[in-house]
Amino acid sequence: MAETILFDTASKFLGDLGSIALKEIALACNVKKDIEKLKATLSTIKAVLLDAEQQQEKNNEVQDWLGKLKHAFYGVDDLIDDFATEALRRKLKKKNENSAIEETLILSDCFQLRELPIDIRKLIGLRHFEIDRCVQLTHMPFGLGELTSLRTLPLFIVGKHIPVSNSVARIGELDGLNDLRGMLSIKGLENVKLGTSKELRKPNLKAKQYLQDLRLEWKPENEDADAGTTVLEDLQPHSNLKKLAITGFGGFRFPNWMMVNMVSSVPNLVEITLAECRKCQHLPWFGQLSLLKSLYFGSLISLEYIHNNSVQSSSSDSSSSLRGNVVNVAKEGPFFPSLKQLVLFNLALLKEWSREVVIANDDMKIVPAPQKVSLLSFPRLTYLEIFDCSSLETVPLLPSLEELIMRAVSGKLLQSMTRVIETDSSIPSSPLPSLKSLTIKFCDDLVSLSGLENLTSLQHLSIINCPKLAHLPEAGLRGLTSLQSLDVFECNSLTSISLSRDLTSLQSLDVSKCKSLTSISLSQDLAALQKLEISSCSALNWSDKDDDMKVLRSLQSLSISRLPRVPHWLQHLTTLQVLKISSCDDFVTLPEWIGNLASLRSLHIDFCEKLESLPDTMRCLTALEELNIQYCVILSERCRRERGTEWPKIAHIPKIRIIPES
Repeated sequence: MAETILFDTASKFLGDLGSIALKEIALACNVKKDIEKLKATLSTIKAVLLDAEQQQEKNNEVQDWLGKLKHAFYGVDDLIDDFATEALRRKLKKKNENSAIEETLILSDCFQLRELPIDIRKLIGLRHFEIDRCVQLTHMPFGLGELTSLRTLPLFIVGKHIPVSNSVARIGELDGLNDLRGMLSIKGLENVKLGTSKELRKPNLKAKQYLQDLRLEWKPENEDADAGTTVLEDLQPHSNLKKLAITGFGGFRFPNWMMVNMVSSVPNLVEITLAECRKCQHLPWFGQLSLLKSLYFGSLISLEYIHNNSVQSSSSDSSSSLRGNVVNVAKEGPFFPSLKQLVLFNLALLKEWSREVVIANDDMKIVPAPQKVSLLSFPRLTYLEIFDCSSLETVPLLPSLEELIMRAVSGKLLQSMTRVIETDSSIPSSPLPSLKSLTIKFCDDLVSLSGLENLTSLQHLSIINCPKLAHLPEAGLRGLTSLQSLDVFECNSLTSISLSRDLTSLQSLDVSKCKSLTSISLSQDLAALQKLEISSCSALNWSDKDDDMKVLRSLQSLSISRLPRVPHWLQHLTTLQVLKISSCDDFVTLPEWIGNLASLRSLHIDFCEKLESLPDTMRCLTALEELNIQYCVILSERCRRERGTEWPKIAHIPKIRIIPES
């Protein structure tokens, strides 16, 4: 709503007008009284805006007034920005007059700051220039390169070239800043104009041995692919660099220092991020970076294959048959030897990750093609997230993977990852022998979970919004003796869930928003189940579940939501400690047998609009320590402290919370 935005904006302006910097500049410019009047006006506007929502529905003049006020606020925003810049300029001038040995300047989170005064160049002793999150800043000032003592400069923005102006710094200003350390983010690289007089100097990042974290950013709409590659070639960092992020790069391939010599150019990298490189079709071979621990690929929408172009065997004939992925295993060793975390996001055309190799024999000769095997890569990978990679159908064997998140991928990929592999005895036959947590989200074509029984180490399984999954059969969960939690959300075709007797470790079951679900079958061996949540499963029939639920001898927490009546089997849960009842619109009262829940310590009742009363047996719940009643209009009124008709039934409970309070 416009009036809500304006109210928040007015509040923000009042905060800005109260800042020390603006008070100082207002005093210096002899406009203190005007600032105070503006503050008073904004305070009045805030009060009026509180009532604007109701008024504008009835009065077109109020709507017109809000529109004009919006434009006026933009003018105030510009005025405050001008004040902020002038305050900074005066502050720098004062520092220059007093001393040229100023060491630290902090401008982080200056959201209104659009440009920096050119006087900054005079702070020749400046070592630390903190300038993070200045979101409206458009460029760096000319002469910044004169601050050769700088050690901290987290942000450098290359502004658009203005022929008649010398106030905009070019990327060559970084040339002499070789003492920079920590993190450096260079934005606006699409504004680097190669071959012009303004770009005669290069940034010389290769000389900055203390930099640990380098982030390079183009705007995603950058169209000049060749220029982008040439610019990136000139941004080669020092070999000590540990973190590299490249965003919005517009080239088809990366420069030579990445594609050919990456192992020698940046051998110490532990973290790499490539994002929004929309034209990129060929990736550097990161697999031999021995220290690499984290790898993120995002929105590389032209990428089809991830494979090795740099490591070749001695046989060119065999090499050509495998798209360049032939390698002498004995010589090269495992790929991605230290990688622990891998994220693949929005790689719509990616078809293949796995590498086919040819193993050399003792004479270092290529084994014939029929003896090709899948190489054991990623020996230390523990976390993998694959999101919106709909064409990807295979990945390599992942012997150490502990957590896998799959979102918007094909069902074939899940099946290939869970299928037992029959290979040499030296390679594990179990597909994911160490996997502990599996999350499957938004898989539109997933119809079966066959293969899950092979994940013998699995502890946590979440299945979310898989619209074609119709059954969760007992056979599909058989063998999961380590499974501790099972979550099933928003699978609208799911009609039944059958829990295997092998689920002897299952402690938590949460089923929510499965509108076609009619049956949940529980095994006699679910003795470990402690927490059960059933929410918004309107077709679920609980009437014949007494025998099933009697097996829940260890259940401690139960949450039910949007059910037509209180399930009768609930009275058998004598170990229950926490009961949550929510959005059960047809509940009028709770049954008397609630008093059988002798172990109950916490009772929550929320959004049950028709609920009128509590049973007399509430007095029998002597272990009950906490009662929460929220937005149950009738019941809340009748449970008013000392005066409500239901109060005597609950007066013994130590902690009672009723929202809203009467």
